Amino acid sequence: KMPAQMLAELDALYALGYRGKVDFVDDNLIGNKKAVKAFLPHLIAWQKARSFPFILTTEASHNIADDAQLLSMMREANFTAFFVGIESPDPETLVQTSKKQNTKRAISESVRKIYDQGLMVFPGFVLGFDAEKGSVADIVMQCIEDSNLPMGVFSLLYALPGTQLTRRLEKEGRLHPGVGFDNDHKQGDYTLAGLNFETRRPREEILRDFIAIMERLYEPIAYFARVRRGILPMKRLKLPAWVLIRDNIREIRRILRIMSVITRQRPEARAAVWRLWLESLWKNPAVSRNVISMVVFYYYLVPLSRIWIQGARDELAAIEARACVPALEHLVEAAE
Repeated sequence: KMPAQMLAELDALYALGYRGKVDFVDDNLIGNKKAVKAFLPHLIAWQKARSFPFILTTEASHNIADDAQLLSMMREANFTAFFVGIESPDPETLVQTSKKQNTKRAISESVRKIYDQGLMVFPGFVLGFDAEKGSVADIVMQCIEDSNLPMGVFSLLYALPGTQLTRRLEKEGRLHPGVGFDNDHKQGDYTLAGLNFETRRPREEILRDFIAIMERLYEPIAYFARVRRGILPMKRLKLPAWVLIRDNIREIRRILRIMSVITRQRPEARAAVWRLWLESLWKNPAVSRNVISMVVFYYYLVPLSRIWIQGARDELAAIEARACVPALEHLVEAAE
């Protein structure tokens, strides 16, 4: 899309009266850095002329951290966050998955550079790669703590139709039959629908890693400590004072409703949430909405994580039950 077309689409949203978050749906916005750098000055001018009506998000690859100019331009356009497919902190796994660009830099250092430009990172991780030599729960959680990543999108590796991974697994005779998007009645569940192939390390070990990460990721004290360390010091775009007042007045009822719901329904996080939000208003008001975003993520992801944990435990129980069958049959035969 050329800049004129993109601005026309934004004009249409603006004319409809919409104000708020707009996502640039692109698996990797910087896949063509030359094109995006040519577009960003137009976007910055458009936002400034209309007093920044839109808060922008997108997806980008890990190596965006190497381009300070690009990150600065994204901040000036009022991008606030983007999804990054980190996949794994293990270099051997990244090489195997053709993510060599992620091996050239420490993940924590890259995230710090992005944070320094006032942008949040929503990381994606995948479990179940062939290169995993043993439990990866501790190394993944250490990566999250070192990088001050409040939350993460975790899924079990899924061999998608038509991909290089699927072709390799099929050639090796490891692919389960009927590869598609609705296996085992888990249509739409990208988190637990994975491992549709024979894994290198025991399947139950991968599921135990998944459970361990989910249990630790949303522990409230650790979660909001990462928010404090990573997001509270951010230097966001300096908007005119009247724009900040306008936006806060427009959203104050929504924010208070969020805080009320958290207070009533997530008592384990009540003190941490209020302390952090008030601290952000006092020390760095520009990031207070970022903090609220992390509060909302916590509110929704905690119950989801419990569902995912239970699903993984159910699968573990089924695996263990199947493992017991031969032993029981042997005992019966011996008794006879």
